[in-house]
Amino acid sequence: MTRLITLVYLASILTSSGIGLAQCLIPSGGQTATTLAITAITITAPAGSPVLVNAVVTNTSDKDISMWASKTEVPAAGRFKADVVDDEGRPAVETRLGAYHDGHLDLRKLDPRDMDGSVLTVSGFCFTLRAGGSSKGVVDLSTLYSLDDPGRYTVVLTMVDPVSGATVKSNPVTVTVGPALKSRTPQAAEQPTGIHPFALDLSADETTVKKTVPVDVLVVTKDVSAHKITIRRQALSHDSAMLGSSFRVDVQDVEGNTPLDAALGQSTNHLGEAPPEAASMAAARAAGTLVSLKPGQDWRNTIRVSDLYDLSKPGQYTIQVRRWDDETKTWVKSNKITVTVTP
Repeated sequence: MTRLITLVYLASILTSSGIGLAQCLIPSGGQTATTLAITAITITAPAGSPVLVNAVVTNTSDKDISMWASKTEVPAAGRFKADVVDDEGRPAVETRLGAYHDGHLDLRKLDPRDMDGSVLTVSGFCFTLRAGGSSKGVVDLSTLYSLDDPGRYTVVLTMVDPVSGATVKSNPVTVTVGPALKSRTPQAAEQPTGIHPFALDLSADETTVKKTVPVDVLVVTKDVSAHKITIRRQALSHDSAMLGSSFRVDVQDVEGNTPLDAALGQSTNHLGEAPPEAASMAAARAAGTLVSLKPGQDWRNTIRVSDLYDLSKPGQYTIQVRRWDDETKTWVKSNKITVTVTP
């Protein structure tokens, strides 16, 4: 029911602009009618500060076209997608907003339980871009990427042509991120040694399920420190790669026994105290599956426990999840929950 309500809410948001969405976000058909050019407003910026680029969309056709303009640049609420890579060609680490938006608003990648109002706000209007005319906008890349590591970054914006539906790519521009400025305000206290920078909360939508129904749990990783943290995120809604590199899943029945492994569990390192492979974070950086969380922010992962363990035997199962903490070099444990499997 929660999922249904969320999807209804999502539908109401996406249809609230009526004709605007139909005319502006759905290509009408024909030849590509636009070009996209960008220039860097911010050539060099201290780490953690805004990094701005100008974007100019030009109607190169001989006809007027309808386009969507957002009231806020996020960036431009689905108008542009931003790709940022460092000098080694690795994707920059995304912010929570950037990861939700995939550089823009990409609803297909979101689990409805991960959605919130700030992510789903699509506020704007439809406007006419005259033949030969141009529309300008500003994109703040620092809202989408955590540009805290000094270095050179190459930026490319893309957009969907409103006529042909083809992807229109901008020219690349380079910006340089330097060391962070020294703050004149008192610094927040450092994280005490041995205290974990994040906490885990474990829950399940359904705590009583039939043995033929998958058992899913939701793991919320929250930054409880006074500084940003970087964690791995899933590439898919149920990403088995996360289980060996970031999570461990512990399950016991009422007698304290661990159920037999299911097919995925037999091939996945989801048990034991050994830390994840050190190369896993580097691989995640190269794949663009890292996310930066500010203090107080959280990230959600869905784990299908029944893919790891054989839970076909009716009974009660206690589930706990652990996530590896690179700062303290220990596992952080979640709360325990009980799921009842019925015939």
